[in-house]
Amino acid sequence: MTTPLRPFALSDLFTSSYELWKQHLGNLLLLSALFLLLCWIPLLNLALSAGYIRYILRLCRNEQVEIGELFRAWDCFIPLLLYALLQLVIHFFLGVLPLIGVPLAAAALIVTVPGTIAVIENRMDTITAFKWSLNTVRHDPVGWSVTLVAAALLFSLGTLFFGLGALLTLPLATILFLNQYLRHQPHWQ
Repeated sequence: MTTPLRPFALSDLFTSSYELWKQHLGNLLLLSALFLLLCWIPLLNLALSAGYIRYILRLCRNEQVEIGELFRAWDCFIPLLLYALLQLVIHFFLGVLPLIGVPLAAAALIVTVPGTIAVIENRMDTITAFKWSLNTVRHDPVGWSVTLVAAALLFSLGTLFFGLGALLTLPLATILFLNQYLRHQPHWQ
C-alpha cells in the first residue's frame, strides 16, 4: 500500500533537485564525464546507465556513494535489457501507426520510463516493472508527464553548448526525474 501523494508541484521538485545538485556538483561532474565518455560503447551503455541511475538514487536518499557505483550495475543487466526490448517493441509498433502513432509512442514512453528505474533499483522482472509503471503513471499522469518533459528539456539545453553543458544538465535532469520516482516508490519487498 502506498501513502497518499502531496499534490504535484514541479517547483518543489526542481528546488529540492537543484539543492542536491549544488551540494554534490563536483562528484556529479566527474560521474557525468565518465558516463558520457563511455556510454557510446554498445551494451556497456546499458550497464553504465544503470550505474549512473543507482549512484544518483543513492544521493537522493542521502546515502554514502562512490564514483565506482557507475561500474557496479551488471547485476540488473539482463532484466534491464529485456525491459528495454519491451520498450523498443512497443514504441516501434505504435510509432508506425498513421496519424496517432507518434502521440501514442510518446504516451508509451511516459508510461514505461518509471519501470526502467524499478528494474534498475530492484532487478524487477519485465512484466512486474511494466505493471507497476503503468499503475503509478495512471495515478499521477500529469506529474510524470511534466517531470519527464521538464527533465528532457533541461538535458537538451545542456547539449546545445557543444554537448559540454550536458555535464551540468544531465545530473540535474536525472535528479529531477528520480525525485519524482521516489515520490511514488512503494516499499519494495
